[in-house]
Amino acid sequence: MKPSFSAVIALLIAFLIATASWSSICHAADNGPELYAYARDAKFDHWSARPFRNLKRDIYEGGQHVPFLIRWPGVTEPGQVSRSLVSQIDIMATLAGHLHFAMPDSAAEDSHDLMPILKDAAASVRMSHVHNTHQDKYAIRDGDWSLIDTKNGYTSRRDPAWEKKHDDPADDNGPVEFYDLSIDVGQRNNLASQHPDRVAEMQALLKTIRTQGHSAPWLDR
Repeated sequence: MKPSFSAVIALLIAFLIATASWSSICHAADNGPELYAYARDAKFDHWSARPFRNLKRDIYEGGQHVPFLIRWPGVTEPGQVSRSLVSQIDIMATLAGHLHFAMPDSAAEDSHDLMPILKDAAASVRMSHVHNTHQDKYAIRDGDWSLIDTKNGYTSRRDPAWEKKHDDPADDNGPVEFYDLSIDVGQRNNLASQHPDRVAEMQALLKTIRTQGHSAPWLDR
């Protein structure tokens, strides 16, 4: 019998603490489950990204939203959970800030310092985050709002049986998709036609970030 994921992580943490002079540990996953998740779901009824929509490389949440665990004695409190929007790209600015290292303007253009969140799970350091894995197919998060700034968020191979099983809505042939993740984390109800002004605001935000080439606050000077 294979050991559970949590058991493996516990063993790894114990080993690092016993053999290293430091004990700060960060664990995350690559962006979403790979395409073999289709076969795994069909055979074992295991929805890898549940409750998020679809898989790796897609610009829906299922292709981008992953676990992010940090153990940092003296900084994080054991067991606390943050609902704030963060990204793995924020690790660089976080470590640079902790080490009092001034990063050059050409580095980590979208990285935010997570230290306020690590010390207080209720804090927030970023409101927006851009999703992009293929040319000219972009999505952007802004708080609980998610804009798919293209006809749909699929960029990988689709599977009609998977989409039917998990009640993925049919394409509505609209120019964009827009979701309120606070009530629809599975991105099933496209609200684009109901919130045209908010869609336009987020399109403008996405254009600004892409044009200026950064979203990190320390570059706004």
